[in-house]
Amino acid sequence: MYLYVLNKQSNKKTYLKPKAGSKRDFANMLGSEQFLLKEQVYSVADIVAQHRDNMYIGAAIGGIVGIIAGIPGIVIGSIVGAMVDKNKDVEDRMKTQRFNLSTL
Repeated sequence: MYLYVLNKQSNKKTYLKPKAGSKRDFANMLGSEQFLLKEQVYSVADIVAQHRDNMYIGAAIGGIVGIIAGIPGIVIGSIVGAMVDKNKDVEDRMKTQRFNLSTL
């Protein structure tokens, strides 16, 4: 999951490096409910979580690794990689939703 705020002037996303499971966790980590970013003051309530969309990376890596074992290895590696990524995808979507529904 990526965390970002919308720039108040340009309306473009500015991604944040710190990670937190909720807005309350983020505020506790900062020690404040407000923060300064690029000369603009934001509230932790302004932070939005965005889902990472990288489900097919594991399938591709599994396929590449499977090349060593030939066609069956490519198929098996791709399937296993896709299954692992699917689980990560579901978990990331749940974390994103949990963060966006959290309050201060």
